[in-house]
Parts: sequence; structure tokens; C-alpha cells
Amino acid sequence: MSYEEIIKHYIKKSKREETRRNNLKKQVEMLEKKLKNLKYTSWIDEVIKPLAIELNKQMPNRHFDILGPFGLSAEVPIHFYKNSLDEKKLNTSQLFAKRGNCKSITILPNDLEHGRLFIRDFSKNTKRYAEGTIAEMNGYNYPEVEIPQNATIEWFMKWVR
Repeated sequence: MSYEEIIKHYIKKSKREETRRNNLKKQVEMLEKKLKNLKYTSWIDEVIKPLAIELNKQMPNRHFDILGPFGLSAEVPIHFYKNSLDEKKLNTSQLFAKRGNCKSITILPNDLEHGRLFIRDFSKNTKRYAEGTIAEMNGYNYPEVEIPQNATIEWFMKWVR
């Protein structure tokens, strides 16, 4: 093989490798763009909202509002308000002050990766954490009750208060 043939072979192979490299770079750029635009699945949209809709069917004279997530435990309260009140004239604290107007349930994504959610049990205050501490302000004085995988809407309704 002559020197000229060796050089031509090198140039041909080098160009082929450069083309391949450029094609791969374009693919990487395209995939990075797709990855950047890829949305995360929202547990609030996919779990909490359908649950609120099902619970609301049990309370047809009410409508719901999903709040949060809040605090260290990312808890999400679902509030059910009476339909008869003119909300536009009331602020949030007035809505709560109206006797019997608001019923609530609070859901926590304690171990969401494994499909485990919890309910905050506000009926029992353990007083484990002193008033004003971060733990107390984040609701950790109230136990978390695991939602069973086979929980029914009736099971959830027992926790709506």
C-alpha cells in the first residue's frame, strides 16, 4: 500500500467518523431538548384531584378546593365548602369561620414512590413537639395514618371532618 493510499484511507475514515460524531451530537441535542420539555407526573393531578372528585360525589351540596402542598411533609388539604355560600363575598378565614361550612381531609405523600399515602389525623394531638417548633408548625403532633391499598371512598369519608 502506498503512502497516498494510506492518506486517502485515513481521510475517508476520518470524514466518516466526523459525520458519525456530528450525527450523534445532533441526536444528543435533540434528546436533551426532549428531556428538558418532559413533564413530571403530578401526584396532585393524578391522585388527589380524582380522590377529591370521588369524595365530592358523597357530598353533592359542596364543592372542593385543593391546597398545597404545604410544609415539610408536603401535605395537601382538600376542603369541601357548602355551595350555598357566596364565596366571592367571603375571604378564606371567613369561610372557615362559617359554622359547618368547611369539611377537610389532609393527605401526605410520605412514601409516594411505593404508592403509600397517609392521612393526617387531626383528632389526636400527641403534643410531642413544643408549640412554636418547626415540627409542631408542620403538623407533626398529629399522627399519620397510612391509607390502605384497598381503601374505599367510605373509608376516606370517615376521615373527612
